Amino acid sequence: MDNKKNEYGFEEKRVRLGKIWINYVEKGRGKTIILIHGWNNNWIGFVPVARFLLKKYRVIIPDLPGYGDSGRLKKYNCKIEAFYLKKFVDKLEIKKPVLVGHSMGTLVLGMFCKRYPTRAEKIILIGSVFRKKNNSAKTKLWTNFFEFVSKRERVESGVKKVVDKKNYSYLTAKYLNMYKFDKKTIDEFGIKGKEKMDKKAYSQMGVEIGKIKEEELIAKNKIPILLIFGKYDKICSCKTAKEVLVDRGKYKFREIDKAGHVVTVEKPKKVAEVIERFVR
Repeated sequence: MDNKKNEYGFEEKRVRLGKIWINYVEKGRGKTIILIHGWNNNWIGFVPVARFLLKKYRVIIPDLPGYGDSGRLKKYNCKIEAFYLKKFVDKLEIKKPVLVGHSMGTLVLGMFCKRYPTRAEKIILIGSVFRKKNNSAKTKLWTNFFEFVSKRERVESGVKKVVDKKNYSYLTAKYLNMYKFDKKTIDEFGIKGKEKMDKKAYSQMGVEIGKIKEEELIAKNKIPILLIFGKYDKICSCKTAKEVLVDRGKYKFREIDKAGHVVTVEKPKKVAEVIERFVR
C-alpha cells in the first residue's frame, strides 16, 4: 500500500485487489462514508462534498476500475464494478459503510444493493436516472450508439479524444449538466478525472447506462435509501423517480434548488447537509 498527500489535501492510497490496483483517497474520522464517482470522472469529482463530510466522518473516495489511477480491465459493466467495490470494502475491513453514488455511480450502488444486500448500512443515490419508458426511441438510440462504439476500437479512440477536449466539458456543462455554467468549477473538478478514464470503461459503461433499470436493482430493498436530485436536472428528475418507484419500496427523496445534474459541485454544502441528516 502506497500513501501520499495530493494537492486537494487528501491522503492518496492504493490497495491491490486480485490483479489490479485500486486508487483511493481518505480523510477524516468516525463513521465511514464511501463516495462513488460518476461516468466521466474519478475521485476528484466528489471533493467538494467530501470537504464538508470529513468534519464528522471518515470519507473514502475510490477510483472505480477503469477510472483515474485505478487498474484497467478487459471488460466493464455494473456487476463487475460492484464486485470490485465489494472486494474493496472487504479489503479495508469496513463492516457496513454508508455508500453514496453520483450519476453512473448510482447504477454501481444499485447493483451492489441487489447483489450484496447486507454489506451497507445506508445508500444515497445522487442524480440517479429513472425512465417512465425504458424502451423509448431516445434510450434505444443511446444504447445502440455506445454498443457500436464499444465494438470498434478506432471509433472508440476517436470518441474518447472528442470527450477529452475541454470544450466538450464546457458545452455539456452549460447546456446539460449545470444549472448555472461555471468554467472554474469544471476546470477544477471535471477535467482531470475525465481525461484519465479508460476509453473502454467510457463506452462499455455508456451501454450500461442505457440498458440498466435502476428501479429493478433497488426494488423492495431492505437498506434505507435516499435519493437526491438537483431541481433543474435536465437528465433526471425527482418527480419521475417518485412515479417510477411507487409501490417498489420505501425511499426518501430530496430536491436541491438552483442545481442541475452535477449538484455535487454546484451545491456541495447542501448535499453534505442532506447526507448528514440521513446518516445520523
